[in-house]
Amino acid sequence: MESNPDLLYRKKRKSFNGLDSLYSKTIQKFKLNVQKYFGIDLDSNYNYNSKFNLPVIITDYLPIVILLLILNYLINGNIIPKPFTTSIGNHSPPENFFKFTQSKFLGSYNLHGLTSKSTSFIPVTDKYIFPRVQDINTLKELSYEDFFDVETYGNPKNPKSFYKYSLDFYEDIDEDEEIINIDKDQNEKAVKNSEIKPKYSLSQQNAMKSFKQTGRKIYKGNENPEIILVTSINFENLNPSYIVKIIQNRVDYAHTNNYGVYSRWNQEFLPMFQKTRNSLDSWSRIIAIREAMIAFPKAKWFWYIDETSFIMNNQININNYILKKESLEPIILKDQSILQPDGFIKTYSDVKFEDISIILTQNENGISVDNFIIKNNLYGKAILNLVLDPLMKTYPKFKKDVSTTLSHILQWHPILLSKTVIIPPRTINARVNNNADIDIKYAYQNDDFVISFANCKLLANCEKQLTPYWEKTQLKNKDD
Repeated sequence: MESNPDLLYRKKRKSFNGLDSLYSKTIQKFKLNVQKYFGIDLDSNYNYNSKFNLPVIITDYLPIVILLLILNYLINGNIIPKPFTTSIGNHSPPENFFKFTQSKFLGSYNLHGLTSKSTSFIPVTDKYIFPRVQDINTLKELSYEDFFDVETYGNPKNPKSFYKYSLDFYEDIDEDEEIINIDKDQNEKAVKNSEIKPKYSLSQQNAMKSFKQTGRKIYKGNENPEIILVTSINFENLNPSYIVKIIQNRVDYAHTNNYGVYSRWNQEFLPMFQKTRNSLDSWSRIIAIREAMIAFPKAKWFWYIDETSFIMNNQININNYILKKESLEPIILKDQSILQPDGFIKTYSDVKFEDISIILTQNENGISVDNFIIKNNLYGKAILNLVLDPLMKTYPKFKKDVSTTLSHILQWHPILLSKTVIIPPRTINARVNNNADIDIKYAYQNDDFVISFANCKLLANCEKQLTPYWEKTQLKNKDD
């Protein structure tokens, strides 16, 4: 009987023989590829300098080049490095910036967002598109399993579950009128046709239907507003009465100035961010803007207003206030550090008005995404696509706050930075000064355009903070 050392030696020898064989096959395959691509037979004894009459400097570096090619082949399985092979393939590196808006280069979702099928559209003539606020309490009664499919994988004893959009997420409900004021037989028929389980009450059925329908609405009216106010809202951690005031605030302002409104529930986008553990409240705004661009394709600008912000003066037309050359250029903060207070990368000092695609403000730390304006053009869409790129979504430091992602993009993509300007915070993002400890350049002053209750959700007192300012606008509107 063999001793343990002998047995171990034989096993190791057998393993080494296998590796030797694999190595020999790899080298042989490499030699064949070298002969195929370069016409060089590595098994022959060439005098490279005399046979090819190459300059001495090339023949000196040829062994190094061959060594690098061998290393690349052993690591990546390709004799030619990937940047060269992709340049002659079907998915070559972007030749111009237009390709940065295409998903095959960005690895992002389809530009169309959730409503990816044109057959899912619901054309509407109302330029105010927002969820039904009367459904909030009913939505809170339901669970996410009532809206999304559940994908489970991993250890059966401790499985991981994630929500995902079903293949018929938008098609599994009827597009006609709500299921209301109908008799029992009609209700059962509607339930059967729409495949909604009978366990749901009538109000729950309507809430589920509305939850899915908002994202399918596409504006087909004749007015074609140039500016759209966009807000994404978390219905779970805000009081219904607060949400009503916020949405009404947007509609009142839009009505006064002939703009459009687009609002969505953050929870609609949960499957996009749950697996990567991105902050739903922070990241949903990017999807909401992209969806707004689909709903209002002819709009020129999209003004994102956070759910914790409130417009204080409907008579200030943001187009005249900021979006004209004579009003914007004087207030641009030139050579402004992206990271506050003294970041190395700064905005350009010579951005032309016609080149501006994104207008931002800052807080003490840097870029703020509470209130910002983005143009409906190639660069505006490219910025949104880059933010939503899987590489950005999965980077640990970006998950909590999407503003860090945007800051990173602006610092590492000069062409996008050249389309970006920063304006003073109080223009569209003045913060409520409850403790009198905020720098005056950030703090709300009487007659400022917009007020932001940035930390009210952490304090769970958004409505309390809003109430005095809401009452002030109600009195002002009566006087006007």
